Amino acid sequence: MRTTGAALAAALLSVALAGCGAGSGGASTGGAGTADAGTAGTTSVQQQARTVWLDYARCVRAHGYPEFPDPQIDGQGKPHFPPSPQIKSIGQQMQTTCGPILSRLPAAAQGRTPVTPAELHQETLFAGCMRRHGLPDWPDPRPDGTFQLAGTPYASMGKSGPVLTAMQACRSYDTFGGIRGAGS
Repeated sequence: MRTTGAALAAALLSVALAGCGAGSGGASTGGAGTADAGTAGTTSVQQQARTVWLDYARCVRAHGYPEFPDPQIDGQGKPHFPPSPQIKSIGQQMQTTCGPILSRLPAAAQGRTPVTPAELHQETLFAGCMRRHGLPDWPDPRPDGTFQLAGTPYASMGKSGPVLTAMQACRSYDTFGGIRGAGS
């Protein structure tokens, strides 16, 4: 199921932070921010995700939580944080400030499949419909089919109020069971 950018960021944080505990496969670089060497110059999902999650952790630390830990990243690019109830709470509080960093995660680490040209066309039609139905700042989809909602008035609305009304009016363009979004 595809979701709005804010909902996707919340879902990513919920999955990542709710599963806080001993990670498997991959280890954090302790903030060094460098990925291990890949095979023949390619970067694995784990390495790409590690870079993004380390950037996210640095952002959280820079915005008032200096003890926020680096996660361990497993082979599928999923983060594992040390067990702590504060980590999930901090992640939710920092969603608007640091959450957009997570839009850089590889599609495989987000559980997304690549967008087809037909899907991208549908998302473009959906964006136009949203603008016609009272959301004049609704962005066009990015090449990966996601909507960059950060910096728009809709970033914090979720699927409520005028966004919900427009989504209901435009549902004929939405073939994904909820709009594809990644970076609110």
